[in-house]
Amino acid sequence: MNLVHYPLDTQRCPLIICPYSLPDDELVLQWTENGVGMLEASQDGQNKFELLAPIITQHMSLKYSGPDTSGSFSCVNATFSLRRHNGYHMGYSYTITSFIVIVSWIGFWLPVSAMPARVTLGITTLLTLLTTGNFVRSSLPPISYVTAIDVWVGFCTVFVLLALLLLPISLYFTNKKETPKINSVFVSVDKVSVN
Repeated sequence: MNLVHYPLDTQRCPLIICPYSLPDDELVLQWTENGVGMLEASQDGQNKFELLAPIITQHMSLKYSGPDTSGSFSCVNATFSLRRHNGYHMGYSYTITSFIVIVSWIGFWLPVSAMPARVTLGITTLLTLLTTGNFVRSSLPPISYVTAIDVWVGFCTVFVLLALLLLPISLYFTNKKETPKINSVFVSVDKVSVN
């Protein structure tokens, strides 16, 4: 499976049926006129994928040479295209992470003097987002490449970090405005001669 576009992916799953015990001069496999028969999809909401039509069916012949058997064998294959149902990810992964980013923006309306509230809000939203991202990633098999959900969580993390970085930036500019500038007055003292 290629999970680069997970959870917005479509998978192509081939099914190859080949009897290696009987060569094609003894057994020839062929699909019926109707092709592959499918059971009705259950409506219990447990299906993770939706079967896309049409199912591609083919007949082929494979040559095999091994220690116990060799020859040409009749095979049939069918390719199923499956699209992932992503209602769960739209309702949980994308919506929750979007709300976490929006909550992190509350810091924009807090006064600069409310330092504990701003720090707590920023750290809490960052940790919540990272925990949610790890939970979403845990439902995947171990893979070594970046998926679409990883990119989404990464962008959300950048937005939360930028909202957290607003704290020291606003504090710097506020302190810069409040610091009074001291004008140095230089008084020149002439030497006074004492008689």
